[in-house]
Amino acid sequence: MSSLYMRMLGNNALSEQGNRAFLSLAEVTQACRTLRGMNFLAEAYIDTHLMSLGTEGAATAPVSRTERLRVLRALYRRQIICNAWAPTRREPEWNERDTAAIGNTSSHRQVRLGLFAAFEPWELQQVDHIDFFVTRMCRALYFSRQEAAQPMSEAEFGEIFSQIDYLVQYMQKHPNIAKAALRTVQSPPRLTNYEPHNATYHRFADRYSLLCMHFSWQSYRLETFPDPMRDRRGQQADSNEARFGFIGDAVDLVPFGWTDALNRRYVNWFGDALLDMTPWMPESDADEELRLARYASLGLWRNAGFALWDKKRVEALKEVDSLRTLSTGWLDY
Repeated sequence: MSSLYMRMLGNNALSEQGNRAFLSLAEVTQACRTLRGMNFLAEAYIDTHLMSLGTEGAATAPVSRTERLRVLRALYRRQIICNAWAPTRREPEWNERDTAAIGNTSSHRQVRLGLFAAFEPWELQQVDHIDFFVTRMCRALYFSRQEAAQPMSEAEFGEIFSQIDYLVQYMQKHPNIAKAALRTVQSPPRLTNYEPHNATYHRFADRYSLLCMHFSWQSYRLETFPDPMRDRRGQQADSNEARFGFIGDAVDLVPFGWTDALNRRYVNWFGDALLDMTPWMPESDADEELRLARYASLGLWRNAGFALWDKKRVEALKEVDSLRTLSTGWLDY
């Protein structure tokens, strides 16, 4: 984002009318404030994940510039998606027009491209890693307030979930509550995203969660606005076209954690859809146990942020006892 602002302020920046385009002082101030908040949350994300491992070596080594930029970019992109999703400025139920505006990635039907057309599946997975963290963080903050007999209102929850600025302000204003919440987030995730027996939290989460990142939305998008390029490539599991290798650690390249988990297979989905898009009916109790184990592994993989890290860290993470199930190709099916 800093580079973008520099270009906008540079000699080559032009307005739509062809005049020199400059940001106002208020816009620059807000951009700097947002960047500061993004950096704060990026540090919280990185520190929480490194501390959760509790080991020395490559898995907990200081992050590289590339890793930090991936985290920061994913935070910005999640905010963009939150702004587009706008749960308080539309009806709670989503429709075909919403799906097109956000999820359509192909213009072959003369339908305007949606927001996700700008991102590759692994880039949306990076956003999912961040959303997984923010969701767990907001849940922990909510229940911390409950335990302190200071219940959080729906408006407060919506602000911290959908606006990074508000989440950062809340964490800085309530450091003790934030520290307790971060300790909770360090623990392994549960299979469910909802705390049992709490209808209020369930209602808040349903209202504000990014449904457009979840399996049900991705499945509906596939049926309603199929992408003849991306979807076809993802369905050709045995062809060379459906396989791609790791080139190197760079922000704009496919991350090793993604190619390694999928054994270089191309898929056009992400997040919880990585398992749900390939339905599997268990035929025995052993099959059911294996299915649940795979969902637990997916939760660990999403929580650990595999698509955000460099190759060296990913290989070290796979040696951590709690993550040994995440071997090469564990998502290739």
